[in-house]
Amino acid sequence: RKNMAEGESYLSQEFDNGQRLFLKIDSSALSSNDPELQAMVKQSLSHFEEATDLIQEASVFSPNEDLDDIRTDLLKYLLVNYYKAELHTRIVNNERSDHLLSAKIHYAQFLGKCQKLRLVHSEDMKTLKKDAPTDAASRRAELMSRARREKEAKERFEELQRKKDTRRPEEEDEETDRQHILVFIDISIRKAISQLELTEKEMQMLQQMQAMRANAPRNARGEIIEQPASSSPPRSTIGNFTILPGGNRVELAKQVFRPGFATATITPEEAACAEIKAGRMLKGGGEQSKKKDDDEDEDEDQDDDEKLYKARRWDDWKDENPYGSGNRKGKS
Repeated sequence: RKNMAEGESYLSQEFDNGQRLFLKIDSSALSSNDPELQAMVKQSLSHFEEATDLIQEASVFSPNEDLDDIRTDLLKYLLVNYYKAELHTRIVNNERSDHLLSAKIHYAQFLGKCQKLRLVHSEDMKTLKKDAPTDAASRRAELMSRARREKEAKERFEELQRKKDTRRPEEEDEETDRQHILVFIDISIRKAISQLELTEKEMQMLQQMQAMRANAPRNARGEIIEQPASSSPPRSTIGNFTILPGGNRVELAKQVFRPGFATATITPEEAACAEIKAGRMLKGGGEQSKKKDDDEDEDEDQDDDEKLYKARRWDDWKDENPYGSGNRKGKS
């Protein structure tokens, strides 16, 4: 077997190779199921699996040691289980449930070791012990507090990283190196808590789906009988909102300020034309109708004048020719 120095060098090499690949995966633009990305995930996981064997073989960590007992250059190996958990969540294949279970185990091992070394914040301890309040307001306050601590830790980490980068190679500053790795572990603890919650939720969802498949009706050959599609597409309801089939957001936007009564679909002029064509309304109105009415009024006035003139002439004639005057011709 390799001596202790060679063993530590090999362990450091395996860890660094796995970490380098993990950082490449974490910043990759490839889709999660891309074969190239999946190959890198499995390769990185292989390096950390080898590192795990070397850590156990060399007894790098003692069950009863405190944080101050661990050498600064060995602190990074506390992250092995964290990286293994992260990598298992990124494996996409038909054994998703098994990988999620492995991820949950590795997250728990990482957080358990950090908890034992008193690296976990008191607020995060409540979450791990399930003692945190579950109401919406308290949950929101918890997440905001966690985000604030994570922001402060990242700012501290970047400060220490700049200090390390500007240091000359021959210079040694163990205190800065120790604070650097401890702050990085602190950031990883909060990520692990969040990821553990998501992993448990996904596991529950997969279990529900498996139960549904197990209870689904099957034919004589054991194949699941597909249910006939509904004639009308189902509507998805979220809170007080209903997503219509097709998801036409433009049509929904048009209906936002629509009145609560039926609005007209044609103009008054179009309605009048339709009534005239159907014979339910006589043509008229407008300037032409007004002119016609004026002409008719003028004709009526003329008729009245003629009648009045004829009546007056008749009255004059009767005055000039009294009743019976025509029978007294030749009489004195």
